[in-house]
Amino acid sequence: MMKSILSVLTLLALSLSSYGTEVLLNGDFEGESGWSHSSNVSFKGEHWGVEPASGSKMAVLAVHGYDDAWLSQPLNLSGHHKVTISFMYKLKAWDWYPGGGPDRLTIRLGDYLLAEIPIDDLWDGEWLWGFYPTTGTPLETGWLRFEETYPVTTFGDQLQNLMLRFDLENLDESGGDTDQMCTAYLDGVSADATPEPATIVTMGLGLLGAAGMLRRSRRRRESEN
Repeated sequence: MMKSILSVLTLLALSLSSYGTEVLLNGDFEGESGWSHSSNVSFKGEHWGVEPASGSKMAVLAVHGYDDAWLSQPLNLSGHHKVTISFMYKLKAWDWYPGGGPDRLTIRLGDYLLAEIPIDDLWDGEWLWGFYPTTGTPLETGWLRFEETYPVTTFGDQLQNLMLRFDLENLDESGGDTDQMCTAYLDGVSADATPEPATIVTMGLGLLGAAGMLRRSRRRRESEN
């Protein structure tokens, strides 16, 4: 009997080892639920000719000269042993006159830097219009996709309320160039977390216990009849 139980638990662990739970809310930005953000972040179905990569909305982080923009959401990774962070993004930049400094898009989970994307949006003798980053996988839609898997130990011992944060930063120490603009578009943000093996086994034991109760209940009914 014990061997049978162990065999079933082994099969459950193997089959559920790739089982993931989405721990992020509203990654397609249908409304603002789940997210905190600065005043220069909006959720739109279209912006300056850019349309969402999936669904009907996207997050738009806009920096005009000197402002920074940020978007964040707390995640709970307790009881998990790895997490896959993915999102689609697109950048646009404009600069019509000399001055200003570079921008960058940074993505963090807790204190850990997931990605830092430099944005070369400086005026270099002629008008700059547009910028195409190289971090991520290019998609046919013109967007780029970032996806990486991390053991949760990467983020320290405290796994509750880890802040997933996107920052569009202006790095100009002089206070910014108001003729310089940069916009980051985000869509399809996901945090897919896989339970710890012990959690999977506990789930399996629970399923086995429920199955055993059903069998005993069925046998009692059969004996009563």
